[in-house]
Amino acid sequence: MAQSLPADVHPHHYWHWLRKEYDLGDFYYFDVWPMGPPTLIICEPDIAEQVTVKHSLDKHPMVKAYLKQHLGSENMAAANGVVWRKARAIYNPGFAIPHLMTVISNIVEDVLVFHEVLSELAESQEVFQMESTAMKLSFDVIGRLVLNLGLNSQRSTNELVNAFRKQLHFLSSANTWSSPLAGFNPIQQWKIEANSRVIHRCLGSILDSRFAQLDRSKEKDGGGCCIMDKALYTYNAETRGLQNDTK
Repeated sequence: MAQSLPADVHPHHYWHWLRKEYDLGDFYYFDVWPMGPPTLIICEPDIAEQVTVKHSLDKHPMVKAYLKQHLGSENMAAANGVVWRKARAIYNPGFAIPHLMTVISNIVEDVLVFHEVLSELAESQEVFQMESTAMKLSFDVIGRLVLNLGLNSQRSTNELVNAFRKQLHFLSSANTWSSPLAGFNPIQQWKIEANSRVIHRCLGSILDSRFAQLDRSKEKDGGGCCIMDKALYTYNAETRGLQNDTK
């Protein structure tokens, strides 16, 4: 399978290739014993909806092990049950449609920069990777929405974005059945830890700043203008409520 696809192809293409190559159905099992547990591959959106939306099943423990070295042992992406629902409730206000409508103009600004970058590359006739170019747009939009931060990674170098992009490279290869020895590569582990330190330092400084700026005037309005502000406001409100209940 690996020899039939480009070396840098996204892993999701593996399952589509297998389905076509062996004329498989809308779902099938993929067993890589003894390198990993059997996996149910679902290729039909309606079936996937049954286990992710209508009946949200718990994530496999392998997900937590896979993300641990990148996101820590306790992270929302690998959480289940009460922990996941509580984390989602804290972030829900920031993803509400009325709030998202207020930040569309900021998203448009980043998309216009993306349009300019593509136009310049087209005029130069330079060969470039669309994925990395589009990823910078994604980082800029996410930075604005989540942290109200202008990363400007499409036009300049940003330490946080660079560390995240390097980490994503290792995320695609570490702790998976496709590269079982990745976790034993000391050089790769050192690079992952180094990137993690940069990410934690940058995000820690940003979060401390956002937390400090949540003054009374913002709290009266239900939080600030970004998703993290609203999450911090919701968390603080819940914490104060619990403290009042225990008095």
